[in-house]
Amino acid sequence: MAKKTTIYTIAEQLGVSSTTVYRALNGKPRVSEETRNAVLKAAKDLDFKANTLAKTLARKPLRIAVLITSGFPEFHRHVIRGVKQTEAELRDYNTIVDYFSFDGGDNQEEEERFFTDSLRRIASGPYEGLLVQGMEAEEFQLLAKKNIPIAVVVTDIVNSGRRFCIQHNGITAGHIAAELLYWRLGQNAKVALATGLPDVQIHQQTVQGFLDQTVITPLDMAAVIYNHDNEALAYMNTKELLREHPDIRGMYVNTYNSEGVIRGIREQGLAGKICLITSDLNDHLKKCLEEGTVSATIFQNQYRQGRLGLRYLYRHIAENLEVEDAIRINPEVIFRSNMALYD
Repeated sequence: MAKKTTIYTIAEQLGVSSTTVYRALNGKPRVSEETRNAVLKAAKDLDFKANTLAKTLARKPLRIAVLITSGFPEFHRHVIRGVKQTEAELRDYNTIVDYFSFDGGDNQEEEERFFTDSLRRIASGPYEGLLVQGMEAEEFQLLAKKNIPIAVVVTDIVNSGRRFCIQHNGITAGHIAAELLYWRLGQNAKVALATGLPDVQIHQQTVQGFLDQTVITPLDMAAVIYNHDNEALAYMNTKELLREHPDIRGMYVNTYNSEGVIRGIREQGLAGKICLITSDLNDHLKKCLEEGTVSATIFQNQYRQGRLGLRYLYRHIAENLEVEDAIRINPEVIFRSNMALYD
């Protein structure tokens, strides 16, 4: 990523928000004298050129579309929350953000229709950039024809023509899950992995990371089951898996939708007996961590992905910032003991 001194550089160095830096540089109120002096000194030391800000205020409003779709509103609301935090910091920079968000549950046909219709609307609208979480679609070509920059979060959309992608490090998440099972269960314990969609890139990466780690920290891999992020299918597949492999001692669910797997384990009387590693955190998983049904969950920090996604897209458009092709956020492990630290 090209290095250039901006208000974000100053903000990061001083540990304040970019809005605070903007206010200090422009003599705005609600900034203490101490902070203002620190900002001015840092700007001088870093040879900050304020003409970029002047150009920002002089140009027409920069309009960015945010398109977020998921069968799980509680999942993508964290992405949107991160986007809105950055949006608030950009309000002084002549930037407008419009949201296209699907909250229709697990109706895949309706979700796909919403997604493609939204891409058409964005392509025909007044937008200079798109931040998206979603799926492959031919309608991305409409944005390419208008040269609208695209940034992707959560899982890559390879054929979208996107400029960059922000996602958690799936390979590392898979490594961590397998090693957690190894240390909990011991060498050559029989384990399985439950995933969502076989063609979703981030799912593929975590599966690969898990399988690679089972060789390094030896585990006996019983099966990889594909549940297509469908709770009923996950429930049936889990019951079938446990019938075929009654000696399974651990499982990793590498997708947000883990309820069907957990229900299948509970109905077999194996809750707390099978070491279960899940993904992310919601109210249901909090209860499962508290009662011991889930041993740990691997957090991909959707909030930070949304926050960084909009920030870097804005800077790519407004400041010609070169952003690396893929920015990967390292996963974090949540146990019952540190669960209170996470929303």
